[in-house]
Amino acid sequence: MRKTTLLLLAGLLTVLCGLTFAQNTKLNQATHPSIDELKSRFADPGRDYATAPLWVWNDLLTDDQIRQTMRDLAAQDVKQVFVHPRPGLMTPYLSDDWFHLWRTALDEAERLDMNVWIYDENSYPTGFAGGLVPEAMPESRGKGLSVFRRDALTDANGNWTAGPDVVYVVQVLGDGSKKDLSALYHQTKTGKLADEFLKGKADGVTWILGEYKWAGASQWYGGMYYVDLMKPGVTEKFIEVTHEAYKKHIGDQFGKRCPGIFSDEAQMHSMCPSASEGGSLGWFSRGMMVPEFDKVAFEMKDGEVSDIVETQFGYHIIKKMDHKEESEPSFDEVREQIRDFLRHERRGEIMTAYVEELKAKAKIVRE
Repeated sequence: MRKTTLLLLAGLLTVLCGLTFAQNTKLNQATHPSIDELKSRFADPGRDYATAPLWVWNDLLTDDQIRQTMRDLAAQDVKQVFVHPRPGLMTPYLSDDWFHLWRTALDEAERLDMNVWIYDENSYPTGFAGGLVPEAMPESRGKGLSVFRRDALTDANGNWTAGPDVVYVVQVLGDGSKKDLSALYHQTKTGKLADEFLKGKADGVTWILGEYKWAGASQWYGGMYYVDLMKPGVTEKFIEVTHEAYKKHIGDQFGKRCPGIFSDEAQMHSMCPSASEGGSLGWFSRGMMVPEFDKVAFEMKDGEVSDIVETQFGYHIIKKMDHKEESEPSFDEVREQIRDFLRHERRGEIMTAYVEELKAKAKIVRE
């Protein structure tokens, strides 16, 4: 079966993931150990090679809780952690109290020979600094582009009814040809609309509009909203609020007990169900998608990006990442899938029989 995996792109994606200064940097110089040194390290790897879980900080933490948790981890040979702020945190994020707890953790790390890594966001994804970036920069609010059709743009009196956040306007004529009237719209929207915009379906005209959709407020974002990473100044504000604060308070431990920074994947505002997967639709076979999408996807080459594709679900830009040629899987390849299917089917049969048995024994009284 020939398959392909696709990635929908809603715009340019700024990726901030990685360990910011954890590899070969001035703080962490690369070394070239001898074979004997490697053998010794393999036998006793040390903290740099130990398990490193995400250590969630929420609630109103105390010094004693910090120290005791680290001792419990070290007793199980967990010799490094990523401090991960999460919703439920009552200690004010990036405050003096926050960094007091960090100092406690680093002090205990010195005693236990552990590493303490920075996770640079309060929840995720990286970019909004637990709400501090949009608080300092209200204009940083994230936005996406919604594309839709309308039969008319105005009411019977010529008043604009298509919404206040329209950014481009395309007129679709009866023969299917299109005229981009965005510039004309922006020239006239604050005064009397040009006559072109009064036309509608009765005149053989329909419209394609693009409008901004603004990121909504959420407790996940500290009661604020996610940010527009493409807006100049937003990334700089995040670095100033977050990374520079860590540098100020614990910079003396950079490259020592604090080896680096983990930045979670930044994101763009998207209403697509695949947004949580970064736009990836995974592997699928011919015929699994709607025909318009399917036709374009299977005619593309690996790595190719499509033009805008219109389907009943809206407008899409497709990037084809890879494909697999049709093949007949061996029994060994599908053995576990068959086993899981049969187990699931048998469980259903047993559960159904059990429910029927209970119903047969039950005395049901209706009042």
